[in-house]
Amino acid sequence: MNIQKTRSHKFARNKTHRSKLWRKYNPAIFHHVATAVQRRGYIYIYKKSFQFQTERNIRGREKLRDRSTHRERLSKLGREEMMPAIAKSSMELVLVPCAVATMLGYHLLLLYRIFRRPHTTMIGYENHNKLAWVERVARATTAPEEAALALSVISDGISASTTLASLCIALASLIGAWVSSSGASPALTTSGGGEATATAKYASLLACFLASFTCFVQSAGCYVHASFLISALGSDAPVSHVQRAVLRGGGFWNTGLRALYLATALLVWVAFGAAAMLACSVLTVAVLYLLDSNSVPMHRHQFMLRSKGLSVTTARPIVVARGAVMMN
Repeated sequence: MNIQKTRSHKFARNKTHRSKLWRKYNPAIFHHVATAVQRRGYIYIYKKSFQFQTERNIRGREKLRDRSTHRERLSKLGREEMMPAIAKSSMELVLVPCAVATMLGYHLLLLYRIFRRPHTTMIGYENHNKLAWVERVARATTAPEEAALALSVISDGISASTTLASLCIALASLIGAWVSSSGASPALTTSGGGEATATAKYASLLACFLASFTCFVQSAGCYVHASFLISALGSDAPVSHVQRAVLRGGGFWNTGLRALYLATALLVWVAFGAAAMLACSVLTVAVLYLLDSNSVPMHRHQFMLRSKGLSVTTARPIVVARGAVMMN
């Protein structure tokens, strides 16, 4: 019994010694043999943990590589998407001021022609005829039908001005409601550009419609004042007051129409872009140049004054000074 214990003890001691030798001189052989013999021991757990750590490191490197590749792809796509936006914004910075300058430059030239050469413009021609019409009304105040006809003409101008003023304020209210309902990003509903560009578009449209509304309201007010003066022409009030009121009403009317033309070009900018706005501005200026030009010479009006109860008529010319055509 003691001999058997001694042999088993020696065998165990020799086994331990051999395992130490393996571990010392050939750790790889020891690692694999010990794993094969002792499947549930510490060495097996260590090997599995080492494999798991290695696999996790490999997966981590793959994830990092995938993330870097994804970032590069996103940055490339972002650059490709931002380049057209930058090009479009730079085009708008050039084309939109050109379109506005075209409209404003033409109207400055038209204003110069109205003051210096009124006979070459339709506005100067119409103002000349309006002055003659007021002179005719002032000389026919004794006839009730003449005064009623003059007041009906003035009322037509008042109704036209109030109609266009109502249209302008309705469009301005519609644009304000559209901007407020679209939220903080109204650029999604336009032809392109950022939030600042969309804000500039809507602000310019609102400014044009509000300016048109103001001009048409002032035109209606001037015509109302002219109707009061026409009804009081039997007194010693000078005719020049009525002429000034009528010409002011016509001037505000024309200014409101020109603001509507500019609003049309801005609306094309909102819907179709800066290039379409420039084309619309050039086309509008070309059409307005044809409509504003006048080749008819100024007529020297002569009125036939009829005395009450008599058939004798006398002709008397009306001479209008050049500076009175744009009386303010």
